[in-house]
Parts: sequence; structure tokens; C-alpha cells
Amino acid sequence: MNTRLLLALCVLSFSSLQAAERLMPQPLSLQQALDLALAYPGIQAADAKLSKAKAEALQIDAENDLNIDFEGQLRYVDPAPITPDRSNDDSKVFLRFSSELYDFGYTAARQQAADKQISSAEKALLSARQQHLLKVAELFFNVLIADKEYVLIDEVMTAAFLDYDKLRERHELGTVSDVRLLELENDYREKLQLRKQAEQKQRMTRMLLASAMAMPEQLPADLIEPPVDWQKDLPDLAKISAALNTDNPQVLAASEAVEAARAKLSAAESNDNPRLSANLQWADYQRETGSTHPFEAGLVLNVPLYSGARQQADQQLARADLQEKEMALQLVKMQAQEAALQNILSLESYKSELDSLKVSADYAELYLDKNRALYELEVASSLKDALIKVSDVILKKIRARLGYKLAEMKLAALQGQWQFDNNTVVSTTENQNEKDN
Repeated sequence: MNTRLLLALCVLSFSSLQAAERLMPQPLSLQQALDLALAYPGIQAADAKLSKAKAEALQIDAENDLNIDFEGQLRYVDPAPITPDRSNDDSKVFLRFSSELYDFGYTAARQQAADKQISSAEKALLSARQQHLLKVAELFFNVLIADKEYVLIDEVMTAAFLDYDKLRERHELGTVSDVRLLELENDYREKLQLRKQAEQKQRMTRMLLASAMAMPEQLPADLIEPPVDWQKDLPDLAKISAALNTDNPQVLAASEAVEAARAKLSAAESNDNPRLSANLQWADYQRETGSTHPFEAGLVLNVPLYSGARQQADQQLARADLQEKEMALQLVKMQAQEAALQNILSLESYKSELDSLKVSADYAELYLDKNRALYELEVASSLKDALIKVSDVILKKIRARLGYKLAEMKLAALQGQWQFDNNTVVSTTENQNEKDN
């Protein structure tokens, strides 16, 4: 009983350690979210494809390995009348060695195809990781924006309630009409509904982020907004375009897939090549006859003479696959160029918007200060309009700032500038100097 109890405690302790490894940090930074997201099943599926490609390469390598087999036979026979040895025990044992020596390029072509397939799967895995991490970054930013929206609409709702509450006191004194009171109450109810929607958006964006991090059971609480250096010079499109063909993971994966298809075509064309193999055999016979040899050695040359339409069909299929892979490569290259241009234009647009918002923010702050002073002096009856104006500017700034960050990360991914090592993600475009927060 004590042994069972000890075993149960060990199992529980191990489970607790496993759970601790996947606890979500609080507060959560973007880097931590990206690290945790590498456990996402979609990424693991791409990793499985790489393992499959490696296994297929090993399978091809093993086909021409040395084969050694042992065979033993226990046999009872009734000898023919003319047989000198009239014994009935015809048992025998064999030890055989065989290996294919040369197939005139067929195996070499298949091995080349397998190697290229592995390289393509490696690049595809890197691309799958990058695409998912970009999605996680976008979801992370959506949570930050949803939090800011909630804070701002809560302030506006509070201001609307204060306006309504103050007017309700005057209504009791008979100095405010029923229509005016209902107007402010309706405005307050609308802002309250908007706050409820913002609260629901906070929860929904957190659920999506947690799911993308493969931790749907744990919703992130506080998030740390990453720094954004949007005042630096924009990247050069020509340099990025040049890097796409040499460093973009999707382009590289498609290129390796083309080379693999080309090697498969070569293998299909070599499938009917002659094959040279060697055989060795040692044997021991209970009954010896004129055809029982203790040792045999030989070379076997197999030359296919006719295979019907099978060979031609295999070659046509391989050519079609090669053409398909070549068209896919051209499509990926065009999509990469379009994505690079789109993200550079996004950077330019966000940069211009953030420049203009600096003036808008100054004006909104002054406008709010003015209205707050008038409100305190009871010259102005509401702060709500000023809060809405400031909130609009703040939301535009955070959307533009995080939009700039995401476009910057996408450009880094397009150029293959994310490195993965032991669940660590590093963006070469990361800049820790934030000049406008």
C-alpha cells in the first residue's frame, strides 16, 4: 500500500512539473508569447513532415545495403531408386550474402531527390513557424488594442454617466426637461453597451491568443507592449527583393521541391537501367548429391528488355510533377515580391500617420485640458466630447504603432531573418529604442 501511495505521489509530482513548464508568464511579453507558440500543433505537423522525409531517405539508403540471411530446412524425402544416397534425411542450412553493386544511376537519382526533399521540408518547417508566429504577434497586438479600447470607452462611459447623474439632480429640482434627461440617459446606456462589447472583445482576443499559443486553458492577463522604433529610415525595396530569392523560406522550400522533382524525373528515366548484384552462399547438406555445393559466389547482371507502358507512364507523371513544382515556385516568388512591397508601403503609411498624430495628440490634449478647466468651473456641461477626441487619437496611435511593428516583423520573415534554436525566436529587425510611446 505504501509503495502504491509513493508511486501515485511520483506521478502527481511529474504531472505538476510538466504543467509548470507550460505556465503562462504574467505579465506576458511578445517574446515569451512567441516562444510558447512553438508548441502549436500546426508547427508540430510540419516537423512531422520533415521526419517523414528523413525516414524516406533512410529507406532508400537501406535498399542497397548488404543483406545477410540464414535458412534452415528439416526435410524427409523418399529417394529415387537411382539415387546413390538412399537416406531419408535431406535437411540443409544456408548462409547467404547479397548486395546490389550498381544500378547505373537509378539509386543515386533517388537519393538526390530524397536529400532535396529533406531540404525542402526543413525550409517549409521554418516557413510554417514564421507564419504562425506572425499570427501570434498579430493576436498579441489585438489584445493590446482591445485593452486600450476598453480603458478609453470606460472613461467615456464614466463621463457620460456623470453628465447624466448631474442632470438627474437638476431634473429633480425641475430645471431640466424630461426629454433632455432621457437624451443623456440614452447616451449613457449606449456607452455602457459599448463598454460591455469592449469587455467581450478583451476576452475573445485573449482566447484566440491563448489558443494560438497552444494554451487554451490559460488566458493571458497583462501584456507588455513591445517597443517600436518607427522614426528610423524605411528599408530599401531593391535590397529586400534581392534577398527574397536567396533567403525567403517559402521560396527556398519551393526551389528545393523543384530540384527534388527533377531528381525524381531522372530516377524515373533510369528505372529500366541494368542492375549488377553480387551473391555469396555457404551451405551444409545432410545428403550430398551432384548439385549440392558447400560454397557459391556469383555476379548477376539484370537487363530489363521490356516493361510495357509502365516506364513511359512513370516518366510522364514525373514530368508533370516537375512542371507543377516549377509553377508553384514562380507563384511563390511573385507572392513574396508582392508581400514585400505591401509591407514597405504599410511601413510608409504608418510612419506618415504617426507623424501626423503627434500634432493631433498635442491638440487633443490641449482641447481636453481646456474642457476640463471649463467643466470644473461649471462653464462647460460635459467632458465627454473632449474625451472622445483624445481617445480617438490614442487608439489611432496604438493601432499605427503596432501595425508598423507587425509589418516590420513580416518583412524580417520574408527575408528569412528569424532564427530558431531551442525554442528561441530572434528578429533581426528588433529595435529596443522606442521614441514615441
